[in-house]
Amino acid sequence: MLLLGKTILDDRSFVSVQSVDWKTAFVIAPPPRGASDFERAADGSELYSTLKLTNGYFLDLQYSLFVDTEDKFLKTDSSRMVYQSQDGGQDQFFRFEMNRKPLTHYPFAHLHVNGVRKSGFTNRPKDMEKVHFPTPRPTIESLIRVLVYDFDVKSKCEPRVFEPVLRACEREFLKVARTSSKDPQPLPPEDA
Repeated sequence: MLLLGKTILDDRSFVSVQSVDWKTAFVIAPPPRGASDFERAADGSELYSTLKLTNGYFLDLQYSLFVDTEDKFLKTDSSRMVYQSQDGGQDQFFRFEMNRKPLTHYPFAHLHVNGVRKSGFTNRPKDMEKVHFPTPRPTIESLIRVLVYDFDVKSKCEPRVFEPVLRACEREFLKVARTSSKDPQPLPPEDA
């Protein structure tokens, strides 16, 4: 929250840690949506509100965490980082997803891109947002960088201020992070 809040989040947006028992499972996300907001939200983002960014667009950010009973570490079970033009998620630019134990043949960590065909060029063989591009596990720091440098989300401070902090945080995270799946991916369905 500190990194996001000091760089790209609107001053009224925040994430919090939520839990049912405060012992084994946690969620890091914005506050849950009100009942009247469920109807507006797209599939997959209906439970939590989105974060407003300094450029007026939105970030759907959710992390599901658990305490590993073997080594007593807090670990990420799944994560979702979506950059979108609307609060409801109907117009997503890109989406990073990670699932520690995928139930499908899709990669452990992957990227969806909502690419559109340029006029005069050949149709895409598949809708781009349906493709699961395999990636290493992205970090919050890399998300901040892509939004600031490539999507022109205005940062509240200059890169000379935030880059050393992002680099230090990212180095520490990557020392302990699982960046790829240790388990083999499930096979695709027979009819695929």
